[in-house]
Amino acid sequence: MTERSTTTEVTPPTSSARRETPSWFYPIVGLLTLAAVGALVAGGLVLAGSLWGLNGLARWLVGGLLLVLGAVAALGVRDSLARVHRGRAIGVMITYLVAVLFGFVALQNMGIFTGLDAMGDRFFNVVWVLLIVAVGWIIVSQSDRFGSAAPTAKLAGRWIAAVGGVLLLFGVGFIPGL
Repeated sequence: MTERSTTTEVTPPTSSARRETPSWFYPIVGLLTLAAVGALVAGGLVLAGSLWGLNGLARWLVGGLLLVLGAVAALGVRDSLARVHRGRAIGVMITYLVAVLFGFVALQNMGIFTGLDAMGDRFFNVVWVLLIVAVGWIIVSQSDRFGSAAPTAKLAGRWIAAVGGVLLLFGVGFIPGL
């Protein structure tokens, strides 16, 4: 038997190949930098008491949270530029949190939460309608016991639950509020 060589030659990538950056990389890092600076400035303004008019513990908690988010985003910028995976993970997390935060701010400015409060106040007046939904659900879950009438019982149970759901939406004022 002859011995065969099992080694292969691997050439490391040149420095120019390692430095090639996709065109989308720097705008993403710029967005993360903007989020870091914005969170740091907002945190400082909240702690100084000149933003959002928060007082006491709420001011310290919100300001501290914004400063921590700004510091984490700045760490993400540093790691992204150094091509460390942690930087990209931090960037995804921070941009997600910023999107959720701006979504809540937009919903608050549209008055959605005020409408939800009004619906919540009216819910207790029509909570009994949930019994209709429950009856429909019980009929569907027990429809196998009806033998040959099982498909009809299942269909009837679904319709009862759907009608109960629509009555509940009308009762809390959701459908007329649209």
